[in-house]
This record gives sequence, structure tokens and C-alpha cells, in this order.
Amino acid sequence: MTVIGVLQSVHVVVGAVTLAALGVALLSRKGGSLHRGAGWAYVAALGVAVATSGILCAIRLQDDDRSNDANAFVMAFLGLLTANALFAGLRVLRIKDRVGPHTHPLDVGSSVVLGLASV
Repeated sequence: MTVIGVLQSVHVVVGAVTLAALGVALLSRKGGSLHRGAGWAYVAALGVAVATSGILCAIRLQDDDRSNDANAFVMAFLGLLTANALFAGLRVLRIKDRVGPHTHPLDVGSSVVLGLASV
């Protein structure tokens, strides 16, 4: 099996784990140990899915076949969109006791990077 094949297989498996963990987290009691455990499994699996998609996009952009470039850029943007949502969710958990707006450079910066990529 090629490196791309292995990465694609890992991406598909962690995608399925992500969906299963999301279902468990949504259906379990909020704040309970099952909810928190499923939530962290979701975060971990989604992080691996984002990482594998980034690597796959980079590999596709490096090969000599230019017909895949448009698809690779779209997939890279979707990975960036997902990474931004994952990062924002983790930041909210970290500063959930705040009372003001999210103005930290990390909070604003990730959205700015996503906005620039969308242009």
C-alpha cells in the first residue's frame, strides 16, 4: 500500500470515529464522564483527520499531475475550515468563564487566516 493509501485509510477510519464520538457526545448527559470522554475522543479524531487531510493535500500539490490541484486546494480549505472550528471550540473550553468578547490574538488570528484563505 502506498503512503497516500495509508493516509487515506487513516483519514477514513478517524472520520468514522469522529462521527461515532459526536453521536455519543450529543446523546449523553452534558457534563457527564461519557459526554466529556466522547468529546475528547471527537477532538482527537478530528485533529488526526485535519492533519491527514493537510498531508494528503500537500502530497497532491507536489505531484506532477496538475489536474488534481483544484481539488487539493478545495480540500485544503475545508481542512482549514475544520481546523479553525476545532481550534475555536478548544479556545472556548479554555476560557469559558470569560465575560467579555473574544479579542485574544489567537481567537482573532485564526478567523483572519480563514478569511484570507477564503479570498
